[in-house]
Order: sequence, then C-alpha cells, then structure tokens
Amino acid sequence: MPYSDPRVICRELAMSIVENMPSSVIGEKALVTTRHLLADNSLEVRKMGSHLLQSAASEFTEHLAIEAGVDTE
Repeated sequence: MPYSDPRVICRELAMSIVENMPSSVIGEKALVTTRHLLADNSLEVRKMGSHLLQSAASEFTEHLAIEAGVDTE
C-alpha cells in the first residue's frame, strides 16, 4: 500500500534530520529500530536509512572490537 504524499515528505524530512546527527548520538539500537527503513516506498528514505544503518553498524563493530580488546587484557 503506497503512502500518502504528506507522509512520504515527513519521513524524508525526519530522515534528513537524523542523517545530520553526530554518530555519537546514533547508537547500536539504531540497527534494530531503523532496519524497516530499507523497505520504505520512498527511494530517498531507503538511501538515508542505508547510510544510517551503515554508520550504526560501523559504530557497533568498533564498540565490539574495543570491548574484545579490553576483555583480553
């Protein structure tokens, strides 16, 4: 079911705000809470969601690597 134009515009605007947030604000929970964006009807939302998920995955991987390094000491 396609979304209405106002809803698509709101989602795109919300994603542009989130995309401009510093990566320190976007934590590992972004992996779980934003994965549905990849199935959105709007191509722009899917692109922004993909970028956001890549950033969150990178941050989470870095966190795990640091944690693993601390555990081995």
